[in-house]
Amino acid sequence: MKRILGAVFLALLACVVERDLIWGRPESSLRGFFPADAAREADFEKVFRALPTPERAQQDLMILTQAPHVAGTAEDYKTAQYVLSQFREAGLDSSVVEYQVLLPMPKEVKVDLIEPFKREGPTPEGGWTWDKDTYDSSVVPAYNAYSPSGDVTARVVYANYGLREDYQRLKQWGIDVAGKIVIVRYGQCFRGVKAYVAEENHAAGLLIYSDPAEDGYRQGDVYPRGPWRPATGVQRGSILYSMLYAGDPLTPGYAATKAAKRLALKDAKALPHIPTTPLSYEDAAPILENLGGPVAPSDWQGALPFTYHLGPGASKIHMKLEMDFQTRTIWNVIAQIPGSVLPEALVIVGNHRDAWTYGAVDPNSGTAPLLAVARGLGQLLKQGWNPRRTIILASWDAEEFGLIGSTEWVEDHADQLARHAVAYLNMDVGVAGPHFGASAVPSLARLIHDAAQEVNDPRTGRPLDAVWSEESQRVRRESGIPIVVPIQTSSPPSTMEARVSELGSGSDYTPFLQHLGVPPWTWGSAAPTAFTTQCTTTFTGCRTSATRLSSTAWRGRRCSAPWPCAWRTPTFCRMDTTITARPSRNTFSNLKTN
Repeated sequence: MKRILGAVFLALLACVVERDLIWGRPESSLRGFFPADAAREADFEKVFRALPTPERAQQDLMILTQAPHVAGTAEDYKTAQYVLSQFREAGLDSSVVEYQVLLPMPKEVKVDLIEPFKREGPTPEGGWTWDKDTYDSSVVPAYNAYSPSGDVTARVVYANYGLREDYQRLKQWGIDVAGKIVIVRYGQCFRGVKAYVAEENHAAGLLIYSDPAEDGYRQGDVYPRGPWRPATGVQRGSILYSMLYAGDPLTPGYAATKAAKRLALKDAKALPHIPTTPLSYEDAAPILENLGGPVAPSDWQGALPFTYHLGPGASKIHMKLEMDFQTRTIWNVIAQIPGSVLPEALVIVGNHRDAWTYGAVDPNSGTAPLLAVARGLGQLLKQGWNPRRTIILASWDAEEFGLIGSTEWVEDHADQLARHAVAYLNMDVGVAGPHFGASAVPSLARLIHDAAQEVNDPRTGRPLDAVWSEESQRVRRESGIPIVVPIQTSSPPSTMEARVSELGSGSDYTPFLQHLGVPPWTWGSAAPTAFTTQCTTTFTGCRTSATRLSSTAWRGRRCSAPWPCAWRTPTFCRMDTTITARPSRNTFSNLKTN
């Protein structure tokens, strides 16, 4: 429980780097502060560190995850009201900002094998008698948001990960996917890209399944014995063509207010055009096992207990999807603390709140610390502290559908943000395990290390930066720990720093960075598993598994709450006090945007 606020405290130090860029580091123990200000800052930080408790964070998490809260639903609205109440109880000027956006919901999902034998699907996700959440009828059936409705019957072709090069290889082998239902496995690219490329190749439909090679028993014990995906677990997710543009597909480039002019569905370029749905590997197995054609190459073989073929063959599928495309209301919750010296300058801290199911890890392990931030800042305000610049705390909605809540807000305030936003600090998955990692624009990397030097790792009591750096030397990509990767350097091991990764996309920093050039960073603590995709965005046993399985430290340690972490860390006061300029737009010219 404590680690999650440790990560937040690190992020909120991000902005001090700008003063150093202009004036250099002052002779002070706190980077970015002149000596006369450092002592006062340290006093405020001491007050702030004493405020958060694991018990309060656990309470927030349990309230936020009481029920599945897909964006645009009544349950989602309840979480917005809870966040609003907590912001206001902290004494912050807060409000709910509504947008009306296109959010499709599934009415019927059928994937039936009709040849060489009949088998109805999809199989319901497995339930466990001790876990009531796995039987919850309010959980939305697994689907790929923005898939069109469709009724297709066709033979099947296997296309590996569904990349363009995979289809090119199929053509080289004389296999035509036009008019076929293509089955591909999750991994290697965004699921929306898989749908886009399948559409390019004139497939009649697309099935995306989770192969146990990447997300199942080959990686380790499956749920409930371990954190990996069980046979009936399905990865939910959007296939909106957000690589074309993020946000509401009917209002590209401008906010989806009630009065906004909307595109017709047929004119929205971000909407897919072939029926697409996710499958478990239990449902994918009989389809793949009965394919004919050439044997798939070795790098296309998965972990199911048979040899994979390319198809077509005996497998024939009837796929029927009925989707309810409606414009629905979403709710961003915004709190604002006016700056006392430079009120026009903005520092934004955000986390999304919506989830495909319960959201115990993704995203509400980031929402709980956002609430702790609000309470901490509220307490400091009562003691006479005022931020130099305006601080905005944002609880975004509809991120899972395509970064929609954050994108609409950015579009709504684009001129102001382009001129005055200093930095955006993002947390999506706050805690899925004990291993810290961060991604940022290059200008903020030094700051992250500075902040991590002041945060103690809860497992060892040593500075987090030292532990993080050691893990970066030891851990390799195949370990599965996100972000924490070795850095190539000729420096001796004792001086090797952990790598702050480049930013890509897929979280709420995207509209800030890629639309407006506002410098962001994002961070979290991960486990050496695919836990965040296996549990929180996929099957229904999420809320209890999030407190039991992502790390052994979640149970049985001195912290009784579900996060293995230490909250005694540097705090939020610095975030607005030392930024004097924004990095040049050239700072971002070489960043990865795929």
